[in-house]
Amino acid sequence: MDTREKNRKKVNPEYGRICAEISRKRKKNKKEWEHLDQKSRKERLREIRELSNKQLQIQPQLEIEGQRKWMEYVRYADDFLIGIGGSKGDARKIKQEIAEYLKEELHLTLSMEKTKITHTSERAKFLGYEITVMRDNNTKKVRYGKQIRRCRIYKGKVRLYMPHKKWENKLREYGAIKTAKHKDGSEMWKAKERREYITKTPAEIVSRYNSEIRGIYNYYAIAHNVSVLGKFGGLMKYSMLKTLAAKYRTKVSKIKKRYERNGDIIVPFQTNSGQKEITFYNQGFRKQNWASKQVEDTPVTFGQYGYEKEVIRRYKNKYCELCGKHDMSIEIHQVAKMSRLTGKWQWEKVMMKIRRKTLMVCPACHEAIHNETSPLAIG
Repeated sequence: MDTREKNRKKVNPEYGRICAEISRKRKKNKKEWEHLDQKSRKERLREIRELSNKQLQIQPQLEIEGQRKWMEYVRYADDFLIGIGGSKGDARKIKQEIAEYLKEELHLTLSMEKTKITHTSERAKFLGYEITVMRDNNTKKVRYGKQIRRCRIYKGKVRLYMPHKKWENKLREYGAIKTAKHKDGSEMWKAKERREYITKTPAEIVSRYNSEIRGIYNYYAIAHNVSVLGKFGGLMKYSMLKTLAAKYRTKVSKIKKRYERNGDIIVPFQTNSGQKEITFYNQGFRKQNWASKQVEDTPVTFGQYGYEKEVIRRYKNKYCELCGKHDMSIEIHQVAKMSRLTGKWQWEKVMMKIRRKTLMVCPACHEAIHNETSPLAIG
């Protein structure tokens, strides 16, 4: 089987005849155009249009029985895809030969159930994509030099598609949606907050959502239908707003009022070099010719160190959050759970107000908290 050179299919004689006739009339036009009157010119153009329309209704190539066959393949790790120019019987034979080779030479077993034979008119799955070959006879105007012709530019083109389940499963994996029901009983998706992010700073929350959105978009950017990620992005945005609302125990409308600017969610954050801003992903989901390696531009610390960073920042402020004194030695008072706070003591009220399990206090206030005798610590 030839895997290098594909022979061309035989041109349909009728298609070739019409192409030649159109070519002759166009050349004749150039030579005689100046000598034709207005009526003759319109008639000549009408003849060319009729021939062009007839040409588009005819298959340009014929299938030849016994033509030279070809095969191409691509592999990534243990996943591979083979393209075969031949019959279904040829595909079955090659599949069996591959299985025998893997077993005898490499001592590997090919899963006959997972290794499927798929016609190019259907969608084959490979590396998370669905791959198919277009059979669309629709035409598009294409410029050839100074001329504009209608051509079947879609037919025979390989298309990559992003499966709907991929972005749906990502939403479920992240815990960004929940299933609800309409009044008629049909199911619907609703964005929900992500409780594991509530202890993070707003900038860290936005940074994480941006990374998750860019991650799936960068991988599927070359898919023909990548624009469907607009739904994914919309649900992720509302999930992010709900997470911020849950963090501050308020409504989404108030979060929008606080952070929304010209339709974008922009969150400020402090760094050693001054105040910066991070914007929730707003660059759309247009198809790209190449997959992107772009990552988050704003270096926002996120993860197990996010909460610790905030504690250190509060500690370095040298500010007693109970009595309000500045520029003095600071100690940290900590409780195991916020739910154990009753609000009986003043320090409990302060912790409940700032929604933190730690409190930065001066040594005198810290001693008063433990003794429960100082007026500062008694509600």
